[in-house]
Amino acid sequence: MSTYNEQMQKNADRFISETGYTVFTAKEVASWAIKNNLWAPHSDLLVRQCADDFAKALREQYITDGQGRRVRQKHVALVEQGEKQIPMWADIKTASCDHMKRAFRLRRN
Repeated sequence: MSTYNEQMQKNADRFISETGYTVFTAKEVASWAIKNNLWAPHSDLLVRQCADDFAKALREQYITDGQGRRVRQKHVALVEQGEKQIPMWADIKTASCDHMKRAFRLRRN
């Protein structure tokens, strides 16, 4: 049984053989492999990428308060679950006082 890297190398060799390319980018090989169903992302990778995109978008969401100030609408706080700290998001309009204290403490550090 071949390793993941060996499978990738064989697919790159197949790309060269089938396309005739002698010089190519990794992106070209990747597009070809995906189009030919030789590679697919793990679902965990998709979830991680999507979560990262959401986190970036949430950090950039602002509202204007009653005094005309620009205020972040979504805030992240680290919440302990067992031995791990999990980032949990909340809207400033509905977040608990404890969540906001944790979020502000995290931002200050």
